[in-house]
Amino acid sequence: MRDTNIGRTWRTDAGERTIQGVWPADSNFYLLDNRELYLIETIEVSITQDELFFLRNKAFRKKQSASFEKTVALEKAVQDEHEALFSGFLETLTPMYAARARKTLERKVMADGRFVSRLRLVHEVTSRGGRVGSYANKRVLWSDEVTYRPITKTEADFANYLLKQAKNK
Repeated sequence: MRDTNIGRTWRTDAGERTIQGVWPADSNFYLLDNRELYLIETIEVSITQDELFFLRNKAFRKKQSASFEKTVALEKAVQDEHEALFSGFLETLTPMYAARARKTLERKVMADGRFVSRLRLVHEVTSRGGRVGSYANKRVLWSDEVTYRPITKTEADFANYLLKQAKNK
């Protein structure tokens, strides 16, 4: 289909035009014909600036949409991985408390010399055998027998949920 249009000539208000080849080509002049992008040569009058602007931007938008789709797919994969960390915890809560819990667990804290979300921190500690307890009348997350970290009620609820899930498996 594409090769049959090469060499085709027609007359327009701007002059006679001939299809020279299929996109991509080494020229700045393009013509959209039957939903395919072709390089054209103008014989009498050059292509108008408006046509050139439209056709260049169409090619640019096509390139941008491909990269945008890749970015969206990557962001969706990251979001799905992030949602998997909640392990169904938010579904056990009322909608209002689930939104507050999400906000609390997604907040970043400094732990072991790095910034990490409370969600990931609780996941890491509980996966290494950590437990929820109390020390000096405060809720704490024990990493081992001597290392602990003060936590919020939401973090404690989430840690207990994860520990209960691990116990049931």
